[in-house]
This record gives sequence, C-alpha cells and structure tokens, in this order.
Amino acid sequence: MKINLSVILPTFNERNNILPLIDELLNLSKTYEIELIVVDDRSMDGTSTLVRELAKVDRRIRLINRLGRAGLSSAIKEGCLCASGEILAIMDTDGQHEVSVILNGIKKLINNKLDFVIGSRFHDKSAIKGLSDTRKGGSNLANSLARFSLPKTYIHLTDFMSGCMILDRQSCISFIEKIDVNGFKFFYELLAVSKGKLKGKEIALT
Repeated sequence: MKINLSVILPTFNERNNILPLIDELLNLSKTYEIELIVVDDRSMDGTSTLVRELAKVDRRIRLINRLGRAGLSSAIKEGCLCASGEILAIMDTDGQHEVSVILNGIKKLINNKLDFVIGSRFHDKSAIKGLSDTRKGGSNLANSLARFSLPKTYIHLTDFMSGCMILDRQSCISFIEKIDVNGFKFFYELLAVSKGKLKGKEIALT
C-alpha cells in the first residue's frame, strides 16, 4: 500500500519554474499517493492561472490562491493544515531544492522513525553555489542565535532557517497549528513551539 505524500509548494511569481517541478513531483506517483498543494501569494506573472489549469485535468494538484494574506511562513502553515498526506514535504519552487532530496528525506524519516528531516545548506556534505558572502554571514549569524535560543535537543542541527522539510504529519500537526506565522522562520518556529519534543535529523543540500 502506497504512503500518502503531500508536497507543499509556496509560490510567488514562479510561472517559469513551477511546471517542470510539478511534472517531476508527479512522477513520484509510482511510489507514493501524491498530493501537490500550491499555495500562491497572488503572483502577478500568471502562476496561479497556470496551476489552476493543471488542477482542472489532474486531481493530484490543488491550488490555494491567497488574498489578503501573504508571507512564506503563513503559506507553509496553510498548506500543511490543508494537506491530507501522512508525510508532508515542503520545498521552494525556485529551483533551490531538488526532488531527490525530498526522496532521500522521506526514506530517512521512515527508516529512522523520525518526526522531521530537513535539508541543510550547512551540512558537512552540502555544497552552496551562488550565495554571496553577505548572505552566508547573515545565515550563519541567524543559525547561531537560533541554536542558542532553542532546546538543547536540537543542538545537532545546522540549518534552523531551512525551507526544505519532510515532516511526519501526526507528530507535527499540533505544533504546526501553534506556529506564529509572523515569526522568524517556519522551521525555527516549529522547533520553538515543540519545546524539544520532536526527533529529527538533516541531510545535505546542494
């Protein structure tokens, strides 16, 4: 029996990127019962129109077209709350995250009976390309502050600002409901509200 997988895809002006990503994710239907949830923050480039047309002919695709609310954390939270899958995967739609990372994360989540797996930019096997020294410095500072402020059970993590996540819905959903969408970052907020109760690991990102 296939595992139900919901992939949450926050979008803002991603018309040129979303179609090949959706095509690649739909190929996972050979292994999983797939649900793709595109949460669009009123893109001006026709992203939502494109996704709506796709959803008309493929019930595996769902569109949440948001009006009067915006922001990455709130988009991720809304997508998670609307999802029906046993496993929730969150990834950027601008090409930063590869589908192969999601697949590896799901295997790690299941095999190790974890609550979450994240893709880390700062894992010792990760490779960062095209990120300025200023951006790297800002991310390193944010991660240092996050590590200091979070429960010690999460001290092994290296990327508290990650936007690439695989979550066990059952163990995470009650904490997701409590996340302040005006907060720092979705994953950081998830760890903060969970108060050290979640078990997780990370994998390398390129």
